[in-house]
Amino acid sequence: MVLLDYEKIVRIVIGMIKEKTGHIVIEADGIGKQPAYPFCTYTVTSPYLSQHRGVYEGGAITEDVDLVFSLTWCSNSHLEVVSLAQQTATYFKSVKAKQVLHDNGLAFIRTDGFGNRDTFITIETERRHGFDMRLRTRVIHDEENGEYFEGIEINNETLGG
Repeated sequence: MVLLDYEKIVRIVIGMIKEKTGHIVIEADGIGKQPAYPFCTYTVTSPYLSQHRGVYEGGAITEDVDLVFSLTWCSNSHLEVVSLAQQTATYFKSVKAKQVLHDNGLAFIRTDGFGNRDTFITIETERRHGFDMRLRTRVIHDEENGEYFEGIEINNETLGG
């Protein structure tokens, strides 16, 4: 059975952003000290969006699954976050980035929701700009190791089996 390795997927995406921009990427709404500006936050807003019912073949079900990352750049400069968000979105559309994703069993699908995500913090506004990115991967559910039921009992009557 091939399950989604979310830690690996997040590590790949974070590593790609950090390598391209040279800036830190952290989990949104996490705990700990906030890094120096600029930095990027991520959230996996939709971790499992099945694209079809699955294809049953050879005792296994194979399905394509999308994951949606919400990426937000944070700084005290509006132009800096707009630029970094645009640079990041453009990078994931590049042949180089698509190859890295492909080598790790992922495919870039699209970006959505590109825009302002500013927030007011006590006496000043933290500038935020970001987008959502959809990736796709393939998951195989091996039924050989799955658990089956032989039947069910309702009101002392066995059905199935």
